Amino acid sequence: MEAIDVDTGEQIIWTPNIPDDPETSSVPEVFSLSYSSANETLYAGSSNGVFSFDVASETGILTSWTPNIQPASGSGNIYAMEIVDDTLYIGGEFTSVDTQPRVNLAAFDISTPGGVLTIWEADTDSGTSVYTLKSANDLVYVGGNFNLIQSVSQPIIAAFDPLTGDIDATFNPIFDTLNNPFVKAIAYNNGIIYAGGHFDTINAINPYNNIASLSASTGTPDSSWTPNLSFDVHALATKNNYLYIGESNEDLS
Repeated sequence: MEAIDVDTGEQIIWTPNIPDDPETSSVPEVFSLSYSSANETLYAGSSNGVFSFDVASETGILTSWTPNIQPASGSGNIYAMEIVDDTLYIGGEFTSVDTQPRVNLAAFDISTPGGVLTIWEADTDSGTSVYTLKSANDLVYVGGNFNLIQSVSQPIIAAFDPLTGDIDATFNPIFDTLNNPFVKAIAYNNGIIYAGGHFDTINAINPYNNIASLSASTGTPDSSWTPNLSFDVHALATKNNYLYIGESNEDLS
């Protein structure tokens, strides 16, 4: 991990010390970052679980908070994190957190130092992954390659109410589960959820190749909006009327 002064573009002296991945004895990969201004803490999701750093100190001191995240095998990958008020949501590949069963999704109360695991459970089916989380429209959207979430059939993308913790049944796009589909990126703009990944058929309509525009409330796809990408989508961001796409190659059809 590195830090850069945004005014000068120069690297600053910031030396976070993430423990080595026990499987590889090497520095773990960092997949996601999330910052809480309330407690001046930076959270890092990695190939060796989740860590936090006190960024009130410019040296980036690793805090003592080290939740015990257990995967089915190997290390617990944390691909996605999202902070909503005093709650940190994490998604990835794991089967338990602090000895409590949690499959690929978990939440921590970060209102006080230490980050306490909450009672919220939104397990996905085993052997799958959560790749992305996005807070928008008073919901938190989840993307991955799962088929079930909270025992409800809702393939590869779902939404839940952060106040109740319940899956929002009204957001219900039906993705075809053939050809190992996944959602790896979610962006929001003006009542629209943009979902990117690897997929084609939604609500029995084909093609929505690898990207779709969905109603943020119902998940209904916009059949008139079909960029029809020939590559997998890995990242999305919006600004005004532009949607920026990170992909696996450069071929737009």
